[in-house]
Amino acid sequence: CKRLPERRPCPEKAAFGRPNAVHHRQHVCLKQKTAYEIIATARHMEHQARSYGDWLENRLAVIHPLVTLPGLDQRASLDHFVTGYIEMAPRMLQWLHEWASVSGLAPLFAEFLDTSVSYFTTPRLPLIQHTGMEGLLVKAYQAQRLLEELLDHNPGLARQTNCFNEITHANLLAHHLIGEPFGNELDQDCEQTLPSVVDLPKLQGVNLARHLNQSTLAPIEALRQGWLSLLQDNHIAFGIRTQIPGLTP
Repeated sequence: CKRLPERRPCPEKAAFGRPNAVHHRQHVCLKQKTAYEIIATARHMEHQARSYGDWLENRLAVIHPLVTLPGLDQRASLDHFVTGYIEMAPRMLQWLHEWASVSGLAPLFAEFLDTSVSYFTTPRLPLIQHTGMEGLLVKAYQAQRLLEELLDHNPGLARQTNCFNEITHANLLAHHLIGEPFGNELDQDCEQTLPSVVDLPKLQGVNLARHLNQSTLAPIEALRQGWLSLLQDNHIAFGIRTQIPGLTP
């Protein structure tokens, strides 16, 4: 596979502290709003086009054998999954942004959030062959995989948010829908990008769980239910269960 260009951290954002944190929070919120608008526009256009339906049919024909869709209307289930998966990306990022802001951790996650939202607003990878809802699936996958990598580097945060398994399962299905080798290239890019957008030693050294309380965990529980519904309501099951130490019995 052709290697993706290495992402270099922006020097002005490399420091832990930010002199203009208020401006950056407004910038991130504005970009999140733009991401929602992009999703809404694509949904409206694609559901009026036959190309999206043809793509769903093609992906159903080659879906991984470990993924089962026992529902009567598999295409509708896959359509609902793709739409819900795309919408979960900005929702997760919005929660992380709000939680980091009230917890005094905004500087730690600033570049990470900026990069994640930029997958929707200013993608740096050429997606000529991936447009509309299919293109949005790729962008959402990049944001969700980067978030999965982030949680993987802080098990305490992953354990407290309690939706790591659901994110992992949804990402597995999204990966298979995107296909290979492109899905593998996106995985490699996320692994290479994370160290450039967050200080990993500080991320691993901070007890993020102590910044979580009832008020900040309530929204993430709602998101966890969203992930569960995304899979269960669409009758999506996996032939194996991902075992995450400390998270699953």
